Amino acid sequence: MTEVIAQNRCTGCRACVYVCPQSCIAFSANGEGFLQPHINAEKCMDCRLCVRTCPVEHPLVGSPVIAAFSARNKDAATVRESSSGGVFTVLAETIIGQGGVVYGAAYREDFRKVQHRRIDTVADIAALRGSKYVQSDLGTTFRAVKDDLAAGRQVYYSGAPCQIAGLLAFLGKHPDNLITQDLICHGVPSPAVWETYISSVAKGRTVTAVNMRNKAKGWQRYTLAIDFSNGETYAADKDHDAYLRAFSENLSLRRSCGACQYKSADRISDITLADHWGFAPDDRGLSLVGIHSEKGLSLWKQVADCLEVQETSWETALTRNRSAVVSAQLNPKRDAFFSALAEAGDDAQKISHAEKYLTAPPSTLSGFCKKAARRVKRLLHT
Repeated sequence: MTEVIAQNRCTGCRACVYVCPQSCIAFSANGEGFLQPHINAEKCMDCRLCVRTCPVEHPLVGSPVIAAFSARNKDAATVRESSSGGVFTVLAETIIGQGGVVYGAAYREDFRKVQHRRIDTVADIAALRGSKYVQSDLGTTFRAVKDDLAAGRQVYYSGAPCQIAGLLAFLGKHPDNLITQDLICHGVPSPAVWETYISSVAKGRTVTAVNMRNKAKGWQRYTLAIDFSNGETYAADKDHDAYLRAFSENLSLRRSCGACQYKSADRISDITLADHWGFAPDDRGLSLVGIHSEKGLSLWKQVADCLEVQETSWETALTRNRSAVVSAQLNPKRDAFFSALAEAGDDAQKISHAEKYLTAPPSTLSGFCKKAARRVKRLLHT
């Protein structure tokens, strides 16, 4: 064999790597910076276990929601530090408090990459908290999960739907001591785009913190904030930061995000977390929680007292969160955007070349008019 799956369909989940009995599959970045599998044809014995395991070739069947909630952590500080309502924090605290382990996405020490990591202390939860709009490198976490499960540890694995699919495909089952949590995902941006962008913003300064959903201007008008060791901070809201705009305009997404097979109200995870857009009484942040299994419901009952909770309609909530059921429409300028990033020059020059494919940021007046129009449209339909 020379290919596990066509590059435009691969999600980068790594399941094929870990099931290969010959260890002949390796991952490396393609020209857009996304990790892809490559087969060493000389070592391959054509058993096709990789293809039989691939969750894209053999999709897992999702389960409908059995309960849905609007929720917010009772601790105001946790809500401020979280992208939405701070629900992930209390779930992770509960698992770790029971002697379990939690896996999720964290920035590398230099903040140039996002990687999945394993934690077993409450102090480390902060590293996994918050949205990170970069496709994370799963590394060897699937093997670590298998070892933890075999040792009898309770495992909580948080990731994008395609990453959860990869884990379950690799394991071949959904063990009783594994709780999976996905999220409503717009799409995954290229790690290379993020690395180029943050280097262009840093300009040689040492990065000490990154928050892609800083709430300084509120939950809905979130800000990308980057702190530096010299005390300086870069901050721009979602309508004016080039990286967040490339993400929302579908320029920097993986090709497979344009035809995502995980867009469904039904989910293969035990729990789904998301923003509860359109239903919050204020601008502090509110989480939407979908429960898809009895395991997920059992954990939820254990944490409910730590949260402000209200039962809600999953179907109604998804009308304001269409990324749950509709794939991102890849921008027609996407290829030109990535070509611009590949041009010669330093990181700042590359970003400058790529920025010309972004739409102009909205003015304060146009933004106000659009918001007013949306409100009038909602009133007309109520």
